[in-house]
Amino acid sequence: MAHALISIRDLLVKSWRQFTRDWTRVVRISAWWLLIPVLSGVRQAIQYGITFGANESEKSVAIIILALFVVLLVFGVANIVISLMTTIRLIAFTLERDHDAQAKIPSWNWNLFGPMLWILILLVFVQLIPMFIGFLVGWILYPSGISQGQEFLAIAIGFLVYLIPGIYLSNLFSFSMQSLIEDDLHGRAALVASAKLVKGRWWQTFWRQFVPGLIFALITLVLVVLLIFIISMITMGVFAVFHIQVTLAIGLTILPIAAFGLFLIPYLVNTFLLPYFIISQAKLFHSMKSVH
Repeated sequence: MAHALISIRDLLVKSWRQFTRDWTRVVRISAWWLLIPVLSGVRQAIQYGITFGANESEKSVAIIILALFVVLLVFGVANIVISLMTTIRLIAFTLERDHDAQAKIPSWNWNLFGPMLWILILLVFVQLIPMFIGFLVGWILYPSGISQGQEFLAIAIGFLVYLIPGIYLSNLFSFSMQSLIEDDLHGRAALVASAKLVKGRWWQTFWRQFVPGLIFALITLVLVVLLIFIISMITMGVFAVFHIQVTLAIGLTILPIAAFGLFLIPYLVNTFLLPYFIISQAKLFHSMKSVH
């Protein structure tokens, strides 16, 4: 017997209840995301040391460029691996937890890394198609010699040609990763399985993803702005209380620390809040499978 698709209200409430119950466990997984800004800080320090620690001969410049590229490549790959594997573990846990209250935190399943990366590549490629069409439409409608108003209209039409199909395809294939992890469907099969789930219920699926996503985005924005404001006020207060003069040396010392702090804050907020959205995705995925 088919069940009714979970309502938006039930999705929000049930996801929140599970999020509060499993908060410590999901954060133990999502905390690995914090390694990304840490590694980025280490990378910048290494690049700074390489750049300012060498002479200016032609040979040295070539070595510096090569060294900077190697450092960028190594840390870039590390960031991708950490981000992707953490996402895999979090999705796997939320999917299992939705069925089993005694579900344990999954181990690092490296066998899923390649298939998940391939799905992401396919999703990016799918998004590039409407982007290319939108660019082409904007280019055709944007001949030389047109007025500023016509120019704006051409750009707007091209953007809409990209945006509307892009949103449609994003929603259509939004359960590809869940299909991989739970149903062991790889590549194109995962995208097709997601499309079959969404087919005939596109708008219902869209609103059930849009509302939790919007709530998550708004809370994240408020917390990030609030934390930045608080840290800025504390910093200015310390300078005022202790009558610290902002010299060039102090500025060069504080600026990298401040930049790292600003870079860290969004990751810190996402570490604690993003699991809620992923939990809602798991519940919606299972509800759609039961209806399908």
